[in-house]
Amino acid sequence: MGNRYIRTDRPKPDRIKQAEVNNDHLLRRLILTLVFVGIAVASFAYAVWLLNNADSGWTVIEVDSTSDINLGDEFTLEYNLGQEGVSSTAEKKAIVPVYSQAMVNYYRLFSPNNIYSDVYNLCYISYNPETEIVVDEDLYYVFEMLDKYDNRSIYLAPALAYYTAVFNSTSDSEAAVYDPSKDADILEYVSEVAEFAADPDSINIELLGDNTIILHVSDEYKAFCEENEITELLDLGWLRNAFVADLTADKLKEAGLTNGYLFSDDGVTVNLSSDTDFSLNIYYSDGDNVAVSSEYPYRGPKNIVWLKNFLATKEDVGNFYMYQDGTEVSYYIKADGTSDTGSTSLYLLSDVDDSTCADMVLSAYDIFINAQSNETLDTDALSNLTSKGIYSIYVIDGEIKETK
Repeated sequence: MGNRYIRTDRPKPDRIKQAEVNNDHLLRRLILTLVFVGIAVASFAYAVWLLNNADSGWTVIEVDSTSDINLGDEFTLEYNLGQEGVSSTAEKKAIVPVYSQAMVNYYRLFSPNNIYSDVYNLCYISYNPETEIVVDEDLYYVFEMLDKYDNRSIYLAPALAYYTAVFNSTSDSEAAVYDPSKDADILEYVSEVAEFAADPDSINIELLGDNTIILHVSDEYKAFCEENEITELLDLGWLRNAFVADLTADKLKEAGLTNGYLFSDDGVTVNLSSDTDFSLNIYYSDGDNVAVSSEYPYRGPKNIVWLKNFLATKEDVGNFYMYQDGTEVSYYIKADGTSDTGSTSLYLLSDVDDSTCADMVLSAYDIFINAQSNETLDTDALSNLTSKGIYSIYVIDGEIKETK
């Protein structure tokens, strides 16, 4: 291996042996310094005042800037301050810590690749198979929901790692290095991962009650992981933000903060506000273009999830990659380990007391993932979801369709 440090021929500044000072400018410099310090102090004080004082009306609530790494870049909380007989400033001060803590906690709890000393998260569980672990009640709830719907996508983590590398690529040539659809060896690898993920005898989280779990991994899968240097076995992937939205909304409701709405960049919305009229833009794709078909008006607390297997907005960039020829890769990974792409645009809606966002996503998971376009959606299966209070909106030939 060569020398780790790079030698440079950049010229070095000469050492100053003696400096001559013009005393006539010292007083002027001192005065200017005091003026600039005064301006800086005033600016800082004004910034602090802005952070701690709020006007009434709809306001974007930011995660506290002193918070640790969190999900605040992926979520937006808008709140109608000053409408409940409480001052806007006091209300904002009550909201910020609740929202900030949730964004930090759920980033840590659902992290597939970071271990923290104070939380047993997905990454910790991956590193400690065949071990009884008492997890946070919110994480146990997630495992219960996945078990209830017999959804095993969390075990596709080793395959999702390749797709994440594709989404983070800055060029077609870089993306192609990681893209299973461009490389036969990688495709074989993700296919093998998918086979293990689908088999409860290969990998499975056993729920023992009292928030206690065990991750079971077969000897065969352990050998495969060792051979391929796999350490991260669990990742919620595109399901994560549905759980985060539900759980964060619960924290806000528990604190009596219900005059706002929370939404994620990838299309999950929890609206807690009961006295405001809203409208939902209904987008669709004809395979080449993405357009707004119409608006859907609604009022009252509502859960909404927009599922689409194509790059629709700039916020989707981190979960999709589009090659120069228009070919796309999405973060919706099918049971066989391949990426689901097409022109499906499906909206799921429910009153907040009927079905959670996670309920809706998990209920419609197979319906959505198996459709390449709205024309191939299983509309009978969508209609059956209305028994759970889950309603669907989609567009066919430019016409909005709804389940009743």
